[in-house]
Amino acid sequence: MTAAKTAPKPEHARYRAALDEAVAELPGAVAAIVRPGDTWFGAAGFADLRAGTPMREDARFYVGSVSKPLTATAVLLAADAGALSVDDPFVRHAPGWTLAGRDDVRVWQVLTHTTGLPREGGMAYWFTGEFPDRDALRAQLTSAEPFAAPGERWRYSNAGFASVGVALEGALGKPYEAAMRETFERLGMARSLVPRADEGASLEGLVRAYTGREGSTERGERPFAGHGAEVGEGPHAGRRERIYHGPAAMAPAFGVVSTALDLARWLRAVLGFDDTLPTGVREAMLTARVPLPEDSDPPGHWTLALRRVDAQPPYYRHGGWFAAYRSHVSLVTDAEVPFGVVVLTNADDADPEAIGAALREAARR
Repeated sequence: MTAAKTAPKPEHARYRAALDEAVAELPGAVAAIVRPGDTWFGAAGFADLRAGTPMREDARFYVGSVSKPLTATAVLLAADAGALSVDDPFVRHAPGWTLAGRDDVRVWQVLTHTTGLPREGGMAYWFTGEFPDRDALRAQLTSAEPFAAPGERWRYSNAGFASVGVALEGALGKPYEAAMRETFERLGMARSLVPRADEGASLEGLVRAYTGREGSTERGERPFAGHGAEVGEGPHAGRRERIYHGPAAMAPAFGVVSTALDLARWLRAVLGFDDTLPTGVREAMLTARVPLPEDSDPPGHWTLALRRVDAQPPYYRHGGWFAAYRSHVSLVTDAEVPFGVVVLTNADDADPEAIGAALREAARR
């Protein structure tokens, strides 16, 4: 499935206009809109500002936390095959891994961010650029101070979710990276992978990613790690390359590399436009399981893979952000014609959620 094989349709010009307007001041972006019998792709801007390399529809990006629903897809396929149940105790498939010192956490609680673990588990990798290996992650999660009992409260946790890769390995008897490779092969996602830490920026087709124009990103006056050389003169002067790659044991949470074409294939499967995912897996990914806190804006629920936004009409989404690679996927199932949206960008100051909203609006017309 490539854009060249898709016959142009009148609405494609509308999609293109929405993308161009949304990314006019960004280094680059790739987007897709998936509908029954039709997938539109658009690429804008540059994959490498210094070299002037145009963005391509098959460009690779780290997808950040969009890695989570992709990892959940592999877990749910393992459950469909009988290798595990999401109701199993986590430690059944990850011996020696107690989460916040508890052995009663369930697999579904890891998938839905209801383990009681804090967001980063006390680790400072965003500021140091040093990501934990498996042993360091286990030690950190075992000793982490929980904020609630398992299943009691929802709170997004990168650190907690990273551990689900260990349970997947235990259930299938193969490394997480191999389980993901098999999932990608099943879905026809030929350019998706979990890269090795030593592959980094040398990975074929991986676009360059950049800070905002001010040249840094800070949280609480503490700068994130991974700032490289300034881009130079021109409309993007002041931007710097972000240069860290390979999140090691955190890969199940935010370490997958993919493309808009591959994520469009995944969306088609989740929406049921083809038969590559069993019905039970699709239903689990789209069934509300845990309510979000009352002060969530917008309000919603969490499924075993996605956030359901309780808007009119409701839709499902997930976003991602890793080293200036920012991403968004969303699905609208209640429309007269169901559809999905992919947005991949390469700048810290991008807003892929807003770009996704513009593309959803264009797709509804």
